[in-house]
Amino acid sequence: MEEKMETQIKKRIDWLDIAKGIAIICTIVGHNVPFGGNIRNIIFSFHMPLFFVLAGYTIKQIPYKNFGSTILKDFKRLVVPVFIIKVIQFLLEILINHTEVKSCAKTIFISILWGNGCNYYFFPGVGAVWFLLALFFSKLLFRLCLNLIQRYRLVFFLTLTFVFSVFGRKLWLPQNFDLLFPAMLFMYSGYVFRKEIDEDSKYIKFIGFFCFIFWTYMAWNKGIYIELATRSYPFSMVSILIALCGTLCVIQFSKSIESMKISKSLVFVGKYSLDLLCIHLIDNYLSFLWTFIIFTGNAKLIKINSYLQLIFHVLIDILVLIVWIFVKEKIFIKLFYKIKS
Repeated sequence: MEEKMETQIKKRIDWLDIAKGIAIICTIVGHNVPFGGNIRNIIFSFHMPLFFVLAGYTIKQIPYKNFGSTILKDFKRLVVPVFIIKVIQFLLEILINHTEVKSCAKTIFISILWGNGCNYYFFPGVGAVWFLLALFFSKLLFRLCLNLIQRYRLVFFLTLTFVFSVFGRKLWLPQNFDLLFPAMLFMYSGYVFRKEIDEDSKYIKFIGFFCFIFWTYMAWNKGIYIELATRSYPFSMVSILIALCGTLCVIQFSKSIESMKISKSLVFVGKYSLDLLCIHLIDNYLSFLWTFIIFTGNAKLIKINSYLQLIFHVLIDILVLIVWIFVKEKIFIKLFYKIKS
């Protein structure tokens, strides 16, 4: 019985990492395709919600005595990388873009305090790392809600999601606080999926088929999708339903390719999705090299179409990830333990 449970846990980790791998690759693609295009619409309809759903899938209810250690662990994993990325961006801004030091430091400092991805009035956006900050605070609040609310959780999350989705259109709050309940609704979906639903049930696959039809029709054909960073909730809860349908389809797809050879590559990318996100966030500063590599505009070599450029961009980021993981695990971690011992 224990061996069977261990096998199930391993399978869950595999498909979960596959889904993370798909989500982070879609993030890179979504940031490099034209605004308003069908590809961007379909990606933005599910990729951020999927990360929150997968986070909810792995969250367990914990006693209050373990809150401190859990929060500290999440802080190291999610918030510390934000500061590291912003320090790297600060240095790159000065060295490559020749930005004035004091002005750059002030902008980055305020953007971290603001915590939202986009500019809002006179507050500068922190960029794509908003997701890490939002994930940290939403996980913290979600764990509190699990302990405090034992009944009618779905009603609770649905009600506050609706309230804050309407509120967020009028006023953004620091550190994405108006996004936390929509994010937690996605988390709760993943939490319920793990605890209450038989993942291998034929009914789930049947439901998944209709979810796929609804998701692709609304996002691809109608251009209706949720965009959390900009508080875009078209048709209110309908866009959230579209996102949930999209996440279910990606999860089922991830499970279906779990035994294929390609899954090993996606498991690797998903396992180090946070590292790949960090690489992606700083690769724009190396755009002066892309005139030699991505052959467009004032290209130095030959021209290729935009789709091949996109594939090339993703592959370069993944190649850098492979090199970084090798250096980190073979050199940095060994050096750290050697110094520690």
